[in-house]
Amino acid sequence: MDHIKNSPPILRQFIQKCGGRVCAFNNKASGEEQDTQIEELLQKISENIANNGGKCYTNEMYLEAEKQIKIKEKERLAKEKEKREKELQSIKEVIAENYDKQLAQERKNLYLVQKRVNDLVKNHNKNNNRIADLQSQISLYEQMIKEKRGDQQELKQTLDLMCAELAKNQESALKATSLIEQYRRDMETSQEEKERLKREHDMEKQNLQREYEEHVEAAKEKIRDDIREHMDKEFEEYKRRHGAEMAKKKSRESKDSSCTIL
Repeated sequence: MDHIKNSPPILRQFIQKCGGRVCAFNNKASGEEQDTQIEELLQKISENIANNGGKCYTNEMYLEAEKQIKIKEKERLAKEKEKREKELQSIKEVIAENYDKQLAQERKNLYLVQKRVNDLVKNHNKNNNRIADLQSQISLYEQMIKEKRGDQQELKQTLDLMCAELAKNQESALKATSLIEQYRRDMETSQEEKERLKREHDMEKQNLQREYEEHVEAAKEKIRDDIREHMDKEFEEYKRRHGAEMAKKKSRESKDSSCTIL
């Protein structure tokens, strides 16, 4: 059966038309396996005869089967045709809908473009009118300037005086800035001098403190030496007196012993 599953499609279609009735033989089989294959073949034949009303397969049966197959194939083709027509109709409807949407959008875009053009034309006309007004105003101003040229000369003199006054004020401001800068530098120098004197004072104070501590330490050491020397002398004196007393005591004891013996 695995061989049939892997057989060409045309063979599988033929077996399907025959109702899936197939009997596979192993030509190399022998003995019990061969007998089993023969029994299976005879069983298939008996089943086909029974299914055909006790008759063997005839040409009429083949033609009837072929007719049924053609009918089913025709029905299948009709269904596929109907399906394709429905799909085609659906595609046409989608295309028509998209076309209508695109057409509406194009009309909207065209309207917006026309509106924009009209606005530009209006703005252009307004600009032309504005330019004409400006030119008229310029002509008027030129006329006024010509009439007031004398006033301009007076205005120029006033401006010159103001510029001179401004220059004086700027010079005064520069001098004040210079003085402030000099004062700031003097302050910085004074501060640096104060810091230098403070450092020298601190250093001198540290030196004096160190000399004082050294002097105190030397005095303490001298006192310790004097005390040690005095104690040594006292100890020597004590030893001397103690030795003398011990000698006297021994002398008395010797005398007492001599008297007792006598």
